[in-house]
Amino acid sequence: MSKKKILLCTDVKFWRLRMGNHSRINSMILFFLKHGFQVTVMGINELTPLDRKQIKAYGKELKVIETRKYNISKIKGKFLYKAFELGIKNVNKIRKKIGVAPDNKLLSDYFSYECLLIFRYLCKLKKPDIILIEYVYFAYLVQMSRHYIPKQSKLVIDTHDVMYQRCKSFQTHNAKNFFHITKEEEKKALNCFDIIIAINQKDYKSIKRMVPDRTVLNVPHYHEVKKLPKVSCGIISIMYIAGASEATVKTINQFIKYVWVDLFEKYKSGIQLNIYGQVCTKLSKELLKYGVNLQGYIDNLEDAYKENHIIINPVFFGSGLKIKNVEALCYGKPLVTTSVGAQGIEEGSNNAFMLCDKYEDMYHCICSLIENEELRNNLSEKAYQFALKNFTEEASYKQLKDLWLNMQ
Repeated sequence: MSKKKILLCTDVKFWRLRMGNHSRINSMILFFLKHGFQVTVMGINELTPLDRKQIKAYGKELKVIETRKYNISKIKGKFLYKAFELGIKNVNKIRKKIGVAPDNKLLSDYFSYECLLIFRYLCKLKKPDIILIEYVYFAYLVQMSRHYIPKQSKLVIDTHDVMYQRCKSFQTHNAKNFFHITKEEEKKALNCFDIIIAINQKDYKSIKRMVPDRTVLNVPHYHEVKKLPKVSCGIISIMYIAGASEATVKTINQFIKYVWVDLFEKYKSGIQLNIYGQVCTKLSKELLKYGVNLQGYIDNLEDAYKENHIIINPVFFGSGLKIKNVEALCYGKPLVTTSVGAQGIEEGSNNAFMLCDKYEDMYHCICSLIENEELRNNLSEKAYQFALKNFTEEASYKQLKDLWLNMQ
């Protein structure tokens, strides 16, 4: 029996494993490869030599296509939607009309004529069984290619977030989402798909209300559940990891200002705050005097978790499932987060992890964890048990497995 084929459309270099969405897409691709699919990835403009080396490690069933290497003039494709093209030319007028800043992307900013033609070409060449779109901003590929998509292809979108809700949350806190979308735009895009993947139960309900006639799956993030050994006592190490978005920079700066400075004043050299990831490139080295270590990018994320006693994610705006919280729980680490950070894992609040929505409460909560090793150990065990129940492959990907079995 021939292998089933997936055409995956994304501009995310997931193999780099530097951000939560990298981990999300990587886990899903590994799942499909494990179950015998051939996966072709399009939407990446250019690969570096290191990218190619990392992609090779996935095996011969994964192929990543570089947009820049295609000779578009040799691909037969007719652009059917001139009105859309005219809309792009008038994008600044659109921004002004709906009140979106010039440095905040609209859906139309993601349009690529080259990607559209390559998508149509690959649909004809590969005849994929599944077309998987990552993020709603790539939905235009499906919207504008109905006559090019094989009849047998299942159209699937992995949403990551309910994006219009994410936009509203960011706007409330005077921060920029990476693009602007309205509820009606999102609804129109999602209606083009046979199957819509939500990342948590809250998103599942929101999407089902938007598009009640569509099949919606609740597919949480899968992560290996592996309880790490206890960190030796001594200096208590507290960890934060994030990318370099405006939101994460604001999150950690406010935590340092309203919580960490007071913690450091109390415990002095008995504690340290280790910050990992691209967010470090946006932070001031002045923070070093407060016992803050800017560790930057780390090749092996597990090593970072091994070296720290407590994990924090003091996020107060956003949406979706926070992958860094899932990782902390799967490693059995004591986690302190907020109601926003707990979206999708609410049932573990103040049991599998500590939830604080005020900086004062966060301060006292972290103090108790610093001073009480038994409390840290108990929280660690509860985090591990919660992860076993919710984030194993069987728990996270059950609905995906059912989908795969139905295609045999």
